[in-house]
Amino acid sequence: MDRAQREHLIELLRGLGADDPAAVYNNAREAAALVEASGLEWWEIIRPSDTVKGGFAPDFDHGDIDLDDEGGDSAIALADTADESVGQTLERLLRLGSLSAETRADVEGFVADLNAGSLDEQDRRYIQALAIRLGIL
Repeated sequence: MDRAQREHLIELLRGLGADDPAAVYNNAREAAALVEASGLEWWEIIRPSDTVKGGFAPDFDHGDIDLDDEGGDSAIALADTADESVGQTLERLLRLGSLSAETRADVEGFVADLNAGSLDEQDRRYIQALAIRLGIL
């Protein structure tokens, strides 16, 4: 689900509070159809917020990330991997309170590599793919 589809889904969900029962029904049907068409499950779309009680908001199962673009995911292939863009993406990832300690350490390592000028293209594509999977791109 790309960003535009996700934003559309959010608008549909906001419409569930409408006074008109027909509008609520139509929004619910359209939201369900959008989720079905995405190939995702509701639990994959609705993630815990950064303020989950007890700090439990795991990121251990985001699914496989296709680094070689074998699945034809053009969003990864077309992602801007210039230093500035990757740096901004890394900053956005670090602002996520739901990252596990292990993933946070990996992202911090990528920041150090980027600053040292040693971040390779595969790492850049991984960062972009992770950001897409976490819904920040």
